Parts: sequence; structure tokens; C-alpha cells
Amino acid sequence: MKRGEDEPAQIAAKEVRDGDFIRGYSFTQKQDIYRRVSHIRHSPTTMWFRVQGYLVSPCEAVFVNGEWVEAYKAEGAEKVRGIPANRIEITVETDDYQERNYYLDDGTTAPLLIHNFTLPRS
Repeated sequence: MKRGEDEPAQIAAKEVRDGDFIRGYSFTQKQDIYRRVSHIRHSPTTMWFRVQGYLVSPCEAVFVNGEWVEAYKAEGAEKVRGIPANRIEITVETDDYQERNYYLDDGTTAPLLIHNFTLPRS
């Protein structure tokens, strides 16, 4: 995460704010890039899946084994119930290549790439 001109730092997802820049991956450029956070939303839930060490909501799109898959379908995903916490929906701005993703990175486990889905507006 980067805030303004500060050096990149690692923070918990619950501490990310609108306007921060978080690290994602550009498949077009084949490199990590920073994308601006345009919106944050917290929603209480008790249903999670543990994917590669990270708790994510069941339908969260994660990049595992070279493909995007919903968390509950990811290889090795474990259902975790009864942990009351907030699901943190982080919306990042798209880039020139229409890519919207970011990493979950706790500093000890390999980062997990999450897709920032966009619902069509009616």
C-alpha cells in the first residue's frame, strides 16, 4: 500500500482508505503495479473460505494455479464458519488495460491475487 508520496508499506485490509494505492498485477505489462482505491465497504459476515492461508468470502475471485476461480472452488480451499468479521470490499480504479485486481499480502504467506469484480449498473 502507498499513501501519497510515502514509501510502500504493509497494512491490514481493514486499514485501507479511499485514495490509497494498493499493489496489484498487470497481466498486460507482466509486472506489479499500484492502483488507486476508489471505494471501501465493510459488510459483516460469518462465512469464509481459507484460500492459501487467507480468509476470503466464498464468491471472491482469486487467482490460483494460473486461473481466476471463485474462492469456494479453489484447489485446497477450506470452508470456515462462525468467525464473525467484516468482509472488506475494496474497489480499485481500472487502468488502461481494464484490469482490476490487488494482492492480499500478510508479509509471511505468499500473496493472493484478488479480482475486483464490477457489477453492471441498471
